[in-house]
Amino acid sequence: MIHITRFMGIALICLSLNNCASLVDRLINRVHLKPPYVVDPDTRRLHQQLLIIDMHADTLLWNRDLLKRSSYGHVDVPRMREAHVGLQFFGVVTAFPLFISMDRREPLLLRWLMI
Repeated sequence: MIHITRFMGIALICLSLNNCASLVDRLINRVHLKPPYVVDPDTRRLHQQLLIIDMHADTLLWNRDLLKRSSYGHVDVPRMREAHVGLQFFGVVTAFPLFISMDRREPLLLRWLMI
């Protein structure tokens, strides 16, 4: 019974935040360097000749519209187009082990809920 109560408490906290994923996304995926970004002409010419391939983005974790420019996070379509990104791979999360214990190889949150 205790683990159900704890789970319900965590669920209520997330629901009370209304959009938990968006809040976490804004907190941990901030852009620290503000525009305008200065790039020398030689670097810009080289970059425009390259095919840019990004092999990993966790953007699908967050509840965002990738078609809209964002001031935070790693990837959105307008910024990818400006950066001449030719290929983007997205990670798909199937499980998220909160507070994982490397010794026990199981999520600590799950163990905490089972107490």
